[in-house]
Amino acid sequence: MKKGIGKTVRITKTVDNRDRPKLIILNGCPGVGKSTLSKKYVDNHPMALNLDIDTIWFMMGQWQESRPKSHEQKMRLAYVLANEHLRCGYDVVIAQHLENTSYLEIFSKIAKKQHAYFIEICLKNSADVAVKRFIERGKASGHRNGFRPGGIVDTEGRESKILQMHKQVERVTRSRANTHVIEVEHGKIEETYQAIMSRVTRE
Repeated sequence: MKKGIGKTVRITKTVDNRDRPKLIILNGCPGVGKSTLSKKYVDNHPMALNLDIDTIWFMMGQWQESRPKSHEQKMRLAYVLANEHLRCGYDVVIAQHLENTSYLEIFSKIAKKQHAYFIEICLKNSADVAVKRFIERGKASGHRNGFRPGGIVDTEGRESKILQMHKQVERVTRSRANTHVIEVEHGKIEETYQAIMSRVTRE
């Protein structure tokens, strides 16, 4: 606000919504295609950040033995990275199995703080397909029985762990009114990507 002679002039700043960055969450079970689709998004959007939270985890010394501290720390670092990249005006896409609504609420607040669009998407398949896809992916990576030796799923129940994760995703999705649910068919990457983009471009 500036004052002139005998009058007050109010100056307002206009924001072009086209320039607002986006924070996109791709939630879902392991093996549903989250990583493939997030990479496809950043490949088509200059300066978009493919924020792989588990990669942050794996970079910590003795991360498995240090749980839950290492889990809490990877989330803190993810919040910082997302906030800074959005502050600079760039998109962030997070492809992650998020089993707790509190994580989504924090990311939502970060987006609001940085005047970014916040888009929650759940990539959904059936429980049986989730187990099958996880094992197929593991075998393709060279693990004879489909489970990486010593990995979280391997040490915490294998198939039962995947089924637990599937239930967690469903519970979180039901509790989040603005979540876009996309049914995923194996092998239809382009169709799924276009479904994601139709939600993203609505914002």
